[in-house]
Order: sequence, then structure tokens, then C-alpha cells
Amino acid sequence: MSLAAALAALATAGCGSSTPVPTLAQFAERANEICVDLTQQQGAIGARPALAETDQTAADAQEWREIEAVSREADAKVQALPRPPAETATIAQLVAGYFQEANDEHTLADAYASGDAAAVRAADNRFITLARRDAAVARSLGMTDCAKAQ
Repeated sequence: MSLAAALAALATAGCGSSTPVPTLAQFAERANEICVDLTQQQGAIGARPALAETDQTAADAQEWREIEAVSREADAKVQALPRPPAETATIAQLVAGYFQEANDEHTLADAYASGDAAAVRAADNRFITLARRDAAVARSLGMTDCAKAQ
């Protein structure tokens, strides 16, 4: 065996890797833990009594900003998880979708803050469509709690 072939075999075998390659089930389990935490944080934000705002749209904008912040934190945690090689492309698609959902949450906050009802409806429709698509991808990966978090 040539030196190049031997090195390629070692690289393929993952020799020297400090992070073990997870199975899809292991990845989904870790991701689901992150999503359960996200759901709890989002629920706590939504369950708080209304802020002492005379303008409900300002309170809605603040709520969406807080939801965006916890979403981005959860997204970063899912992004950092080691991925099973066979599902790398699907997981990358899902992570990109989660990033866009957080962008849509930001857009919703801005739309509420500006009082633009048409912009709120448009951003909400985009967000719902994307969240449904991402939930289907999450379910296909065994990430059932992540599908619920959307």
C-alpha cells in the first residue's frame, strides 16, 4: 500500500479524531435536548404577563426580539453538534432553515415595532411556511422535539 493510500485509509477511518462520529439517533437525541430547552424558554417568554406597555405592538415586538435571541442561541448549539456523515447535507439544510426562521423572527419584531400590519402578516406567513418545512425535515431526522419547537 502506498503512503498516500495509507493516509487516506486513516483519514477515512477517523483515526486521530477527537470527536467521535455520532449516529443519527445520537445526533437527534442531543438536538432534541436543545429543542426541549428552547421550547421551555419560548414558553416562559410567552407566558409572562404583558409588559406595562400601553401599545401592544411594542410588547409584541419585544417578545419577538426575546424569542429571536433564544432561537439563535439554540441554533448555535445545534450547529455545533457533531453530525453523522450520511446526514450532513440534510442537517445543513435544516440549520440554514433555523437561521432563516430567526431572521424572520427579527423581521416580525421590526414589523410589530413599526406598527405595519401588512408587514406583520407577510413576515408571519413566511415564518409559518418555513417552520412547517423545517419541522418536516426535523421529523425525518428523528428530531421530534425540534419539530414541535417550531
